[in-house]
Amino acid sequence: MIHHCVRFTVKPGTTPEQLEEALAGLRHQGEAIPSVQSFLVGRDHGGAYEWGATFQIADLEGYWEYLVHPAHRRTDEIGLPLVDQFVSFDITDDPDPETGNRIAALHQRRFDSDPELTALVCGINQYEGSAAPGPHAASHSAEWRGRRSSAAAPLCSTSAGPARLPCRRFRCSHDPGALSPTPTKRVGVLSAPQASR
Repeated sequence: MIHHCVRFTVKPGTTPEQLEEALAGLRHQGEAIPSVQSFLVGRDHGGAYEWGATFQIADLEGYWEYLVHPAHRRTDEIGLPLVDQFVSFDITDDPDPETGNRIAALHQRRFDSDPELTALVCGINQYEGSAAPGPHAASHSAEWRGRRSSAAAPLCSTSAGPARLPCRRFRCSHDPGALSPTPTKRVGVLSAPQASR
């Protein structure tokens, strides 16, 4: 079992309507993506973040389905431009010590296949997560901070071409299709409180 978790704060000037649209997108992806067994979207208490979401997914095959599902991509388009600080992490009961690397490889595969998504993530002021791209990649953070402040170097672009990032810490050799099938039965879905800001 994998619990995929995100925590975030929004940029100053984000309207209540924009925030509610982003939160509704998160709730919709929990409802629409078959591999999501349960989810919760709401206020984040006890830390530096304002909002959060968790999605319960059975296995890596389901995790890949979650990452590339159109409902997830739509939430990214709506919500990521509003985000100031973001952290993404996973909790799993899988005893295999390579599970974290496999999850990171799936994220890297997604970033590699979607330059527009990578650019959206690169536009976030502070981002932590699996296979973080561009200015957020740990091994390139100093280099990218310099590029971000320079008008001559476009964000998320290298000499290799637009949206081609130098950080490729994880190569995905994992084939999610080779894993056991994701259960089709949906477990209970937790409802989220209404956003009020």
